[in-house]
Amino acid sequence: MIRTLTYGKHRKARIWVGELPKAIYSCSEVVEINHLASKKCAYENKSIAIELILPFGPRVMYGMLGAILVPNMNEFLKINLCLTDSKDQKFIDNLSSKYSNDVVYVGLPSEYRKPIVESLMLSLKMSSTIRSGNMKINCAAYGVSGSSPMIFKKYLIF
Repeated sequence: MIRTLTYGKHRKARIWVGELPKAIYSCSEVVEINHLASKKCAYENKSIAIELILPFGPRVMYGMLGAILVPNMNEFLKINLCLTDSKDQKFIDNLSSKYSNDVVYVGLPSEYRKPIVESLMLSLKMSSTIRSGNMKINCAAYGVSGSSPMIFKKYLIF
């Protein structure tokens, strides 16, 4: 299911639940995070992706991040954050194209590692229930001029 949400005149979000957009990429580097789960779970795989466009005056911030969670009966949640600096594939169907001339690529450059890891760690710390499983974040898109560490740190957290 895909939903598009509008906040005000130009702020938009597109959310995929149970599916991922055509922005899955191969990893050139993997950051692994292991966190003790508070609940072992055996449920079906879950996937989600969030795409945001946030105009701030003449600047348009953009980012998209998606993941799949495969549950298991282990005692940990294992998160693999996949990074790539490849610019092989453009993400044509993006929200940014209506508001800017930004070029949007599939992937997640290594410059976004630190803000995403910090946000994931904060989310894990604040969550009351951490379910066991393997989460893989290998669905993302970023704009050459519209993306920044801030959009991935403050806005694109599961």
